[in-house]
Amino acid sequence: MVLRFLDTICIDLCREVENEPIYAKKVNEEGSEYEGSIWVWWNDAQNVPPIVQRCIGQIEKYAAGRTVRLVTEQNHERYFSLPEHIRDKYGKGIITYTHFSDIVRMTLMSKYGGIYMDATLLQTGEIPMGYLDSDFYTVKARIEKPWMVVSEGKLSSFFFACKKGNLLIETTRKMMLRYWERYNLLVDYLWIDYLWIACANKLSQVKSMLDDVPYTNPSIYSLEDLGLPCSASEYMAMVHRDDTVLYKFSYKGSSKYSEITDNGELTLKGRIINTEV
Repeated sequence: MVLRFLDTICIDLCREVENEPIYAKKVNEEGSEYEGSIWVWWNDAQNVPPIVQRCIGQIEKYAAGRTVRLVTEQNHERYFSLPEHIRDKYGKGIITYTHFSDIVRMTLMSKYGGIYMDATLLQTGEIPMGYLDSDFYTVKARIEKPWMVVSEGKLSSFFFACKKGNLLIETTRKMMLRYWERYNLLVDYLWIDYLWIACANKLSQVKSMLDDVPYTNPSIYSLEDLGLPCSASEYMAMVHRDDTVLYKFSYKGSSKYSEITDNGELTLKGRIINTEV
């Protein structure tokens, strides 16, 4: 039902690019110092919680020479501008912080390329460059109950990498702007997943690009029970896996937990905050 509804947004935009390659050749286009950066969004630069600080520190540790850029409410206009209707609806609260960040990531990645990473993504090792040199890379993991989420674990908008001008990302950006021109209520919280699937259903080159992404990071969702006590050895065993270097958790989910139990033991949340890995 959601995909049928989104056809009203998607179909014309997809028809316009149905014969376009994933990357159009642009002659004599001047590059930017921002191209290829690692982009991280956090709304308030003056209020970065310790668990987010740890995640950003880990991203910087394993950046492999790339520049990590923290984009915030205070500095985002340095990198791009947005249409008036987006700024207006964001200011009025019609577009939430979360879904404004969705527009931000698509805009940044379409304009500059590089890597987008959520601020609640814990990195514990370098990402193989072979993945990052491909047309598109995202975390594609086999999950226990794939039918419970529209993506079935085959894509993730909290981590993806591409070069600037990627067809999927630019088309998604346009879809988002058009959506908010027409509507004041979001059809689904995970709208990026739906928009990417809609693109793949209509654009064979996008479907092939997504199909080519390998399955990686099988334990990405394994940092659960952030409020339970966790010893140093248990934590190291959790985050030092040969097959996983990215671990995703929710800040909203983590904020209700303490760093220390009533008995004075560090919780899993406390270990994340206080341990460099």
